[in-house]
Order: sequence, then structure tokens, then C-alpha cells
Amino acid sequence: MTTRGGALRARTLHSVRGRLSVGFGVLVALLVAATALARSSMDFLSTAIGSTLAEVQADAQLSAQLSSSVVQALEAGHRYVETRDPEALRTFRTHGWSAHRVQRALNSRTGQAPHEIALLADIDNKLSAIEVRYALAHRLVDLGRDADAESAEQRGRDAVTDLLAAIERFGQVKAERVAAA
Repeated sequence: MTTRGGALRARTLHSVRGRLSVGFGVLVALLVAATALARSSMDFLSTAIGSTLAEVQADAQLSAQLSSSVVQALEAGHRYVETRDPEALRTFRTHGWSAHRVQRALNSRTGQAPHEIALLADIDNKLSAIEVRYALAHRLVDLGRDADAESAEQRGRDAVTDLLAAIERFGQVKAERVAAA
């Protein structure tokens, strides 16, 4: 009986109808496999793009918060030098701490490259130096040494350009990283 079943299969494969049926079956199987592979690839790409976009959005939001906190702190610091308003001094300190908190949040994000960490350290260093200059200006104003206070404040303002440039460089590095991904 096995020879008769084998002979029937052999005859079916030798006929045009049999070959077409087997070929069509193989095509359907390949189509199903290709569909599954394409679906899997699309799901993987969608997940990768979604997570990359979420990281970029979080980094951009933190960078914007950092810039905003720095600008608000420096504006309040300048206002204190001009007016000696205690509220301006509190605002200066509050936004200064906020800027450092945001900088730490950026620094603690996972997946940072060494040059990104170096840029963040540079940003923190520049921010701290500016805060020191403004704090000196504030103490000089409190002592009645207005000309010296204005000079110290001006040195702080001059360093702001470098700080904002460093923040912008950090954003560019992140954008390049996303483009490469």
C-alpha cells in the first residue's frame, strides 16, 4: 500500500496540476512568513522610534527648563543689584537651585555618552561660576560698594553667553545622536 501511495504522490508531482498546487502552497507559505517578518520589523521600529522620541522630548524639555531657570535667576540677580529687593534675592536663589536640579536631572538620565556628561559638567561649572559672581555682586551692594557690585555683575553677565552656548551645544549633541539613531 505504501508503494501505491508513493506512486500516487509521484504522479501528482509530475502533473501540471500537481506542480501548480505545490508551487502555490509554497508561495502562500512564503507570503505568510514575509507578512509575519514585516509585522515584526514594523513593531520593532515603531517601539524604537517611540522610545527615541520620548527621550528627545524629555531632554528638550529639561534643556528648556534649564535655560529658563538660568535666565530667570540672572534677571532676579540683576534686579537685586539695582533695587536691593529681598524678593529678588529669594527669586535668584530659587531659580538657581531649580537650574541645578534640572542639570542633575539631565545628568542622571540613562544612556548618556561621555561627551554629553562632559558638556553637562561644563554647564554646571559655568552656572556655578555665574552664581558666585552674582553672589559677590549682591554682597558688594549690601556693603554699599555699588561700582564694584556692577563690575562683578557684568562679569557674571559676560559668562552667560558661554553658558547658553554650552546648553545649545548639549541640545545639538542630543539632536545629532537622534539623527544617528
